[in-house]
Amino acid sequence: MVGLRRIAILQEGLTEHRAITMDATTTAVLDEPESKEYGITHTICKYGKGILTSEMEKEVTYNSIEKGLKRWVESHKQKLDETTMTAQQKEKIIQEKKETTKAILENYKTKSPALNLSNRELSSLPPGIEELIHLKELNISQNKLSQLPSSFKALKNLEKLDCSHNELKTLPEELKQLSKLETIDISDNWLEKIPACILQLEKLDKLNLLENRFEKRHDGRSHSVSLREIPAEFFQIKFKELHLDPLFKAKWVEVHQAAIDCLK
Repeated sequence: MVGLRRIAILQEGLTEHRAITMDATTTAVLDEPESKEYGITHTICKYGKGILTSEMEKEVTYNSIEKGLKRWVESHKQKLDETTMTAQQKEKIIQEKKETTKAILENYKTKSPALNLSNRELSSLPPGIEELIHLKELNISQNKLSQLPSSFKALKNLEKLDCSHNELKTLPEELKQLSKLETIDISDNWLEKIPACILQLEKLDKLNLLENRFEKRHDGRSHSVSLREIPAEFFQIKFKELHLDPLFKAKWVEVHQAAIDCLK
């Protein structure tokens, strides 16, 4: 035996020994799980001259995503059973969850650069999204999302993110690690200030901030955010397109007289 390699397989429920023939002389043996804590099964991979192939790792990851999504659907079923919804309403919601599951699994297999999960009544993103590291475009608009997971940082190739028409109050700090992100639509959300991560996205040149809560209301009157609430770095970003509400736009023009052609 040449080596001993420990790997983590995100596949809960592996309870028996499995052997995978890698070539004529080498077999990878996946022993029984040491732990199922958090749904992660640790195994020992023993091998001779070979290593796990990329195809094997893809299969393991696919199975992991599939199992996580099944648990996600089941958890929704349990929650729905506690409601007073009709059987038809429950079935409609579960069917939407299944369609979402199908879309994610299909995307992982085909490696399509775009994924559309808009208008699916999502209150949180389903598991497995972070495994779609090939994505360049992600549409999660018109849902009920109040936050995005920090695991978003895994989507290193993402160039366009549409999270409009949700209930987001901010964006995760980890989003700053998406160095290829060029376009963000976060319109019609609950933002009250500019998310700090936006200021650190070097390639960002298209941003939609319309219909947020920058324009606060007091005594029935609307006024824009104070200049002190808008980071100076924001005015230094060279946008190709910037969509702002009227009063916020006025502040931009007041502070940043040059290069205002980007304003929409």
